[in-house]
Amino acid sequence: MLNTPVTAKMQIYEWLKSEIIINRLRPGTIVEKNELKEQFNVSLTPLREALILLSHDGLLEVNPNLNTRVTLIDINIVRESVFIRAALEGSIAEALAEKGLTPEQLEGLQVILDAHADALRRKEIKEVYQLDFSFHQRLSELSGYQSLWKHVEQYRIHIDRVLNCSPDNFQLIRASFNDHKKIIEAIQQRSATVARNRMRKHVSRIMQDINSLPDEYLLKGKN
Repeated sequence: MLNTPVTAKMQIYEWLKSEIIINRLRPGTIVEKNELKEQFNVSLTPLREALILLSHDGLLEVNPNLNTRVTLIDINIVRESVFIRAALEGSIAEALAEKGLTPEQLEGLQVILDAHADALRRKEIKEVYQLDFSFHQRLSELSGYQSLWKHVEQYRIHIDRVLNCSPDNFQLIRASFNDHKKIIEAIQQRSATVARNRMRKHVSRIMQDINSLPDEYLLKGKN
């Protein structure tokens, strides 16, 4: 059953977006509109509106009177997302290092890092990715720019798809965790340039996962 007051359109949109990003709906999968209509017990109007929103996000290919399918991963879009996100989050890390963080704020970030380390030890990959998300979100919040995270999150969509479509690469996952520690170290030391560069390098690591993606997941001829 759908919940209120969130509109049916947005509930369908958020559910489908999540299913695509976590790779439960794999690249190239045909989305059955009639099944979704029955699942959510809605008319075609909110369903169509949700599908259009997802097509604008680059997650669905909607062909009127034919089928709707999950888009293949376009490496050019991923590369562009990485470039923009690295610039945004690099600036966040730089700004935090310039202004400094309070002991309480640093302690809160350390709590996330400790939980992240524990999830890594237990090889709980979904939990690891969620804690990675929490780390970046918290840094954005600490910057003081209220709307900034919405922009960062927008460019995470295609990057997170790559993460979830790739085989688990523990070496890369551990390197990413170590990046977090080094970023906090630079912020704590008030080394703005170092913090920015470490964040940019960290965000760009995702490009190393591209080569491990199954060929059938990738859009050909546009790389």
